[in-house]
Amino acid sequence: NGILRNIIRKKDTPLFTIKEKYIKYSIPKEVYEELVDNYGKKTSEKIGRSFLERQGLTTIQVDEEKISLKDFQEKLERQGLEYRKKGKSFIVKNCPDFKDLEGYDEGEFFAQDVSATLPIICSGIKPGDLVVDICAAPGGKSMQAWMQMKGQGKLYSRDISDKKIDLLKENFKRMKFKDIVVEKKDARLVDEELQGKADFVIADVPCSALGVAARKPEIKYNAYENSKNIIEVQRQICQAACKMLKKDGILIYSTCTIFQKENSAQVEWLVKNLGLTLESLDMYLPEEMRNKQTKSGMLQIIPGISEGDGFFLARLKKK
Repeated sequence: NGILRNIIRKKDTPLFTIKEKYIKYSIPKEVYEELVDNYGKKTSEKIGRSFLERQGLTTIQVDEEKISLKDFQEKLERQGLEYRKKGKSFIVKNCPDFKDLEGYDEGEFFAQDVSATLPIICSGIKPGDLVVDICAAPGGKSMQAWMQMKGQGKLYSRDISDKKIDLLKENFKRMKFKDIVVEKKDARLVDEELQGKADFVIADVPCSALGVAARKPEIKYNAYENSKNIIEVQRQICQAACKMLKKDGILIYSTCTIFQKENSAQVEWLVKNLGLTLESLDMYLPEEMRNKQTKSGMLQIIPGISEGDGFFLARLKKK
C-alpha cells in the first residue's frame, strides 16, 4: 500500500526507466527476440504494447437465414451497445457476456474474432461442396462455412477429444445446424473413406497461439517452447489433410500465432513437400487488406498493426 500511495503522489514522475523492451512489455526474452527477428524492433514494440491493451471488442457473426443484418443492427441499438459493421460482421465495443445478448438462445448469431473469420472468407466455399474442418472446436469456422454453403453440401466438423466434440454439438444445436456431421478424429491420421473426395479442408492447426495473448496473457510464457514442439504436429496434420483433397481441392491453412516458423516458413515446407501451390487471396479481400503477401496467397494479421487477434492464413491448391 505504501508503494502504491507513493506512485500516486509521483504519478507524473517515472520511478525508473526500463531499457529492456521485453521487460517493459512483460514478454519472455526469447519470445521478444524472435519477434524482433521476424518483424523488426518497431513492429515488435507495437505488438508488445498491444498485448497490454485489451481492446474489449467482440465480433459477432449473424445467421441471415434467421435474422437480417438490419434487424440485428436494430437489436444492438435497442440494447444500447456501441458497435460498427465490418462486412457481414458486427464489432461490438465493451460487450457484456455475448450469451446475454438478444437472439443468443434463438441461434441468431455466434461470437468469433474478426481475424478468425478470414479463413472461410478466403476459402471460396460454396453451396454443394464437400468440406472438412479438421480442428474445428469450438466450431466458429464450421458454422461460418455452413452459412456460406447455405446448408447445401456436406460438412464434416472434427476434433480430437470428447470435450471438444461436446462443445461442437452444443454450439451447432443452439444455432440449429442439424446436418453438420460431427466426428471425433485425430487430424494426424489419414481418413481412407474421404481420400480424394474433399473440395475444401480447413486446417486451423494447433499452434503457439501468441496472437491471442491480449486476451490470454498466460500464453506468452509458454509460446516459445510450444512453437518448437508443434511444428511437426502441424506438418502431420497437413499431410493427412492433403490426402482427403480431390484434384484442385483447396487446403486453408491457418494459425492464431505470429511466429513465422509456424506460418510463412511452414507454408514453404507444405508447398515443397505436399504437392501444393499457393493461390492469391486478393479476390476475397477488401482493397485495403491487399498487399504483396496476399497476392502470393498468404495473410499475416499482426496485433498492434491490424485490428483483431494475431492470425495467419494461406490458401493452397492441390496440384
